[in-house]
Amino acid sequence: MQKHFITSLGTGNYKETTYSYNNESYKTAYAPVAVAKIKKLTGAKATVLVTAEAQEKHYDNLAAELKEIGLHPSPLLVPEGKNEEEFLKIFSQITENVIEKENIVLDVTFGLRHLPFIYFQCDRFKTFAFEANSFQH
Repeated sequence: MQKHFITSLGTGNYKETTYSYNNESYKTAYAPVAVAKIKKLTGAKATVLVTAEAQEKHYDNLAAELKEIGLHPSPLLVPEGKNEEEFLKIFSQITENVIEKENIVLDVTFGLRHLPFIYFQCDRFKTFAFEANSFQH
């Protein structure tokens, strides 16, 4: 089953940090890279939700690091989610990027703070409608 890593990227001033989980560590400025490395997601498709500002500020560096550890990143340009219409657009964009029976790994470390709630709704929708495996958090 194809693994699909879904993450988001904000506009913060990310500094190199050592991320640790279950006795494994990885040093990077980008938590999604550490999550992907520690969760052994080599070969996975990686969808990175970004606003235009986040894409300009950080996407190229994040994508380069994800490629270095064997993932296949692509940006998904989303609105900021300032109203119901933008929430629904983000929901649609995420659900359109998840195919049947994918094994979803979700990282909510970076990005807009309301995104985890939209991810949860996408998870419920995809799990029931398209038999995607429930997101791993």
